[in-house]
Amino acid sequence: MLQFDRAKLRTFFWFVSLQVAALLISAAFSLVLLKRYYYVELDIDIFGDFRNLLGVLYAFPNPYDTGVEGISVSYPPFALLFYLPYLLLYYVFGPMDWVQCLSLVLFLAAPLYVIVCIFFKLFEKRDIPQLLPIFLTFPFLFLICRANVLIYCFTFVLLFLLWYRSKEKWKRELALAFLAAASAIKFYPLAFLMLLLLERRLWDIARCLLYFAALFFLPFLFFKGGFGNVALFAGNMRYFADTTLDFSAIKCDNYSFVTLIQTLCYTFSGSIPSHALPAANFIVSTLFLLSVAAFSFALEERWKVLALLALAVILIPTVSYIYTQVFFIPAFVCFLCSGRLKKGDVLYLALFLLILMPPNRLFLGYDPATKVPINYPWYYNNPDAEFAVGWTPIESPVNTFIMMFSVLALYLLLAADAAVAFTKKAKEKGFCQACKSIFSRKDI
Repeated sequence: MLQFDRAKLRTFFWFVSLQVAALLISAAFSLVLLKRYYYVELDIDIFGDFRNLLGVLYAFPNPYDTGVEGISVSYPPFALLFYLPYLLLYYVFGPMDWVQCLSLVLFLAAPLYVIVCIFFKLFEKRDIPQLLPIFLTFPFLFLICRANVLIYCFTFVLLFLLWYRSKEKWKRELALAFLAAASAIKFYPLAFLMLLLLERRLWDIARCLLYFAALFFLPFLFFKGGFGNVALFAGNMRYFADTTLDFSAIKCDNYSFVTLIQTLCYTFSGSIPSHALPAANFIVSTLFLLSVAAFSFALEERWKVLALLALAVILIPTVSYIYTQVFFIPAFVCFLCSGRLKKGDVLYLALFLLILMPPNRLFLGYDPATKVPINYPWYYNNPDAEFAVGWTPIESPVNTFIMMFSVLALYLLLAADAAVAFTKKAKEKGFCQACKSIFSRKDI
C-alpha cells in the first residue's frame, strides 16, 4: 500500500477544493446574470468527441473514406473498436436521445470503474476520499467533458504502471499488452517503454512492440477497405494536423512543442517565424527525446522519471490538447507518496498544481479579440460584451502562457536534478564509473 505525505496532500486538496468552490460560485452568479441580460444555452459540442465519432461510424461504412472533407476519421482502428458496442445500439434502436445517453454513460463508466479499482488496489480505503481532487483537476474534467477515447488510453497506461514490475509473470506480460493497447489508441504512450529500457528488459520491449503492431494493423480488417485504409488513415492524420495548426499564430488549446516555440518567440521577439517553425519543431523534439533518454537514467526517483515521460507524451505530438495532461497524474500521485515535503519539493508541487489546475481555464470569460468564449461548456451570444461576470476575466492566451512556461520550468527543474545526481556520482566514482553505474542500475 502507498502512503501519502500529509503536507503535500493537504496543499493539493485545499488548492483544488477552493478553486472548484470558487468556480461553482462564479458559474452560478454568472449564469444568473447572463440569463437575465443575454441568451445562454449549453454548448452543443459537450461530449462531442464521443458523439461526433459515433455519428461518423453510424453514417459511413468506411470511416476512413467518407467522401466528405474534414469528416474522415484520424483515429487508429483499435480506438474505434471501443465504439462498436454502442454502434450496435444505434443500429438496433436508432440514434435516439436515450440511446446516446446510455451509450455515453457506459462508455465513460467502464474506464472510470477500472481507475477507481486501481486506486483501491494501491491505497487504503480511508485514503481513497482524499484522492477525489485528482478527478477534479482540469485535464481530467476536460477529458470527461469531451468523452474522448483517451480515457481508455490513460486507463491502460495506469494498468501498465501497476503491473509492469509485478513478481508474477502473467501480470508483467499483461502489462506489456496494456501498454501496447494504450499506444494503439494514441501513439505517444510508447514513451513509457523507457521504463522497460531502464531495467534492460529488451525482450519485453520487443514483445510490447509486437503486440502494438498487431493491435494497430489487425483492427483495420473490421472496417470496409481493410488494410487499404492504412494509407487513408495516414492521410487523414496529416489533414487533421494541417487544418488544426496555424504556424503563424498561437493556438491556445494546443500544448505541444509548436505552441511552446511560438510562445517563446513571441515573448522575446514579438513575432512568430512561421516559415522556420516546422524545422525548429523537428530539431527541438529530437533533442528533447535524446535528453529524456539521458535524464531518465540519471534521475534517482521514479516519480521524476514519470514526470519526464509525461512531458514527452504531451509535448512531442504536433497537436496536444489539454486532456493529454492527465498523464501527469501518475507522476503526481507518486510525488504525493514520495516522503516528507522537502524544500526542493515546493517548486515541483507548485508546478504540478499550475499544470493540473490552471485557474483561469475554468472561469466564465470572453475573449474580446476573437469573440470566442474562454469558458467551457457555457457560452453566450452578445458580441459586444467584454466578459461574463465571474471570478476573473483572464483570457485564454494568458492561460497558455502560464501552462507552457510551467511545463518548461518543470523540464528545466528535472534536467537540473538529473545533472546534480550525475555530478554527485562523478565526484564520488569518477566520470567513467558514474556513467557505468547510471546505465547499469535497475533500482528506479
